[in-house]
This record gives sequence, C-alpha cells and structure tokens, in this order.
Amino acid sequence: MLSVIANWKMYLSLNESCDFLKSFFSQDLPLSKIELLIAPSFPIISIVKKHIGSQSCGLVAQNLCSEASGPFTGEVSGKMLSELGCSHVLVGHSERRILYCESDEIIRKKVNMALQYDLKPIVCVGESYEDYQKKRTSKTLAKQLKAISKLQSLWVAYEPVWAIGSGLVPSIDEIELAANNIKSICNADKVFYGGSVSLKNIDVLCQANGIDGYLVGGVSTKIDDFSQLLFKLSTL
Repeated sequence: MLSVIANWKMYLSLNESCDFLKSFFSQDLPLSKIELLIAPSFPIISIVKKHIGSQSCGLVAQNLCSEASGPFTGEVSGKMLSELGCSHVLVGHSERRILYCESDEIIRKKVNMALQYDLKPIVCVGESYEDYQKKRTSKTLAKQLKAISKLQSLWVAYEPVWAIGSGLVPSIDEIELAANNIKSICNADKVFYGGSVSLKNIDVLCQANGIDGYLVGGVSTKIDDFSQLLFKLSTL
C-alpha cells in the first residue's frame, strides 16, 4: 500500500490543527487505499492523537533526542514519544541537518534510540543543489546512509535539499536512481520521495519506480489540496 506522511513542520498552531482535523476527517477519505501518517509539532501530538481516534492513520514525531533521558532542556525522548502514541519518527530531515547541525553520527544515535522504543525511524537523506549540479547525488546519499546501513526496520525518505519548498523536482530517472541507490545501501522497508510534492506534479512523480510513498510538507497543511492529493493517489 502506498504511504503518505504529512509533515506539518511548524505551520499549524493548536487551534489551527483542531480546525484542520475536524474538517479533514469529516470527509470520506481513501484511508483503506492509502496509508496516512501525520507528523505534527510536539505540543500538538496529543491533540492529533485524540482526533485520529479510530481512523486508520499513524502518528509521527518530527524529531527525537539522541539520548534516553537526562539534562537536555528542550529535547524530547523516544520513551516520551512512544508513550504519547507515536508509531514513527522523522530523523535527519535536511532542516535539522542544516539549521541544527545534526551530523550523520547524531542521526545514527537517534535512529538507534527510536528503535529502542519501538518507533519506526523515517530517515531523511538528500543532496544540496551544489552536489546535484556536480552530479554527486549518489556519493552524498552513500555518505549519509553509511552510519545506518546495517540497521533494520527503517524507512528512508529521499528529499533533495534544493527541491524542498522550491517547486522544483528531479527527473523521473534521477528519482529512480536515488531510490535504487538507497535500497542497495541500506535495509529500507520503504523508500519515500519528498520535496515540493504537489497536485501539479504528483501524476509525474508517480511514474518513478521504486518509490513506496511520499513525504509531503506545506501542501499537507492545506485541507483541500491535501485531500485532493490523497484521492488522486488512491486512484493511480
């Protein structure tokens, strides 16, 4: 089954999330055909969990600490996330790598911590625009995946840094090559594509072989667009 992860990042407030979820789940969504997972910000996890209720929808944390517990102000542990009802966690999103200087070693520790608390890690990888121009995508992915290549029970999301929020996407051949490289390096149960996924390009993106789902950012916070995206994917 095709999977879709809605990464809300830091877009929706508590009240906005409640309004979104009430309208969103009032629709006859194709959740029997699409595996949907929502990744809200930390303060909203419990609210999303409540609104999901009996809906067939997974709950994803956007990040976790690389340590189990201790004097780490502002951090959230894998145990906390598991107890809140999260089933998955994003690890190594490019925004975390760039803005918060997360290294491949830190990401490896976070993946191990997620697995320790029965959270499925969704590891994000992708090249910069400079690496893309210099045709170093495969080399960059190999470097990012090296530390986790021997771990089991992972999902991996290929998100070219230059595509996120830009409206640009790689060619089908480039996406397929990246997916093949990922599957040849690590034991990924699923490989996702992320980076400017929209209603305008989803028909084209779906032509790429080796992609098991999509990591959707800004579009997933817009009820009409995201609903249409799910319905479209359910018919492809």
